[in-house]
Amino acid sequence: MKNCLKVVGLFFLIAVSGAYAQTGYVPPTVEDTPQFKMLKAKVEADGYTYSHYETGTGLIVWGKRGNSGKGHGSKDEGMMRIPGGDRSKAYYVTWDQYFTAFSAMHKACFEDANVRRIKEVIDQIVLDTDYDYPALFLAPNGAKWEFHPNVKYKGVCDDYANLVIQKVSGLAGVKKVVKVSSRIGNHAWNEIHLNDGRILYCDSTWYDTNGYYVDPKTGNYVIEHEPHYMPTMLTFDKKLFSLGRTHYDWGDARE
Repeated sequence: MKNCLKVVGLFFLIAVSGAYAQTGYVPPTVEDTPQFKMLKAKVEADGYTYSHYETGTGLIVWGKRGNSGKGHGSKDEGMMRIPGGDRSKAYYVTWDQYFTAFSAMHKACFEDANVRRIKEVIDQIVLDTDYDYPALFLAPNGAKWEFHPNVKYKGVCDDYANLVIQKVSGLAGVKKVVKVSSRIGNHAWNEIHLNDGRILYCDSTWYDTNGYYVDPKTGNYVIEHEPHYMPTMLTFDKKLFSLGRTHYDWGDARE
């Protein structure tokens, strides 16, 4: 898994279901979000019957009239319409708008003191670690890769996952920490199994999401140090974790 590439600044959308009997916490669904309710109301206000939603570049809520099928077209001022007809219509919100509200609804996952401590340790791992782009790519035109002076660890997805095993194993409430990998996704992450039976899914590489930029003065490639803490990459919800058909939806995830 040494060639795990990260998608910087690009994440996807999801539908979530299920419940966790151990805590009584029920993960929110797409239909629970205020964005979905607002878009559905817009579709119905225009005289269309709600039919379905889609997630991808944003949350898209579809309505239809008659026997129309799913359409496609260009997004324009928050509306998508079938070319050449009006039997189907949809409104959408962007990924950033939807993701912010949806992730906020999952904060109840971390009310337990043991889980908060696990999160604190993982937060520190990604703060101390930067993605090792030089291990995979040669900077062009004689440029150099530059790391932040405060970086303690450098690595790709296997290294991130190994650090989680090293530092989270043995914490209160933790039964075991395993590394899961996918050849199709060319990626690795962790399952943190708790004593109460819950599993915390953690992709510390994408939770970190270090990008890089070109220094206009030197032409060197500077690796970002501050983590993004992408909340869907540390969650009890397996469907939320596999958003955008990643991770377990690659189909070959194994320990």
